Amino acid sequence: MIRNLVKEFNRKGVTVFLTTHYIEEADQLCHRVAIINQGRIVTVDSPERLKASVEKHEVIEVSFSEIESLERRLENLDFVNNVSQVGDRFRLHVQKTSEAIPLLVDFAKENNLIIMSLNTSKPSLEDAFVEITGIAAENMAAEKEQAKKGGNLG
Repeated sequence: MIRNLVKEFNRKGVTVFLTTHYIEEADQLCHRVAIINQGRIVTVDSPERLKASVEKHEVIEVSFSEIESLERRLENLDFVNNVSQVGDRFRLHVQKTSEAIPLLVDFAKENNLIIMSLNTSKPSLEDAFVEITGIAAENMAAEKEQAKKGGNLG
C-alpha cells in the first residue's frame, strides 16, 4: 500500500524522500538515489546510472549441491573477480558470462558438485552500493534482517 502511495505521489509530481535499507525498493521507486556511508552522502544519481557505473563486470548467481568451504575456492578461480555468498547461493562477478559459464561447469565437475541453479544478470543497485561503500553484501543482509525484526541499526 505504501509503495503504491509513493508511486501515486510521484506521478503527481510530488517529491518523496524515502529512507530504506531495502535497495531493491529504492531501485523500483526512486528516480534519484543518495547512498549514505557512515553518515555521509557519498553519491547521488539515478539507479540506472549507479548500476551502469559497475557494469565493467557481469554477474553469475549459482548454487551447488554443497556449499561448505566453496567461497574461498571460487575466489581463487582465474575468471572470477569477486565472490559473495547470499544464503546458499554465490554471486560471482566475471568479465564475460559466456566465457565463465563453461569454466564454472568444469569447476563443478572437477569438485564432484552438482549445479543446482545458475542465473546471469547485469550488476544490481546493490552491487553498485557494495562497490561504492565497500560494505559487504553479507553485512547488508544482516542489517536487513535486523530491520525486519525492528532492531536498532545504529
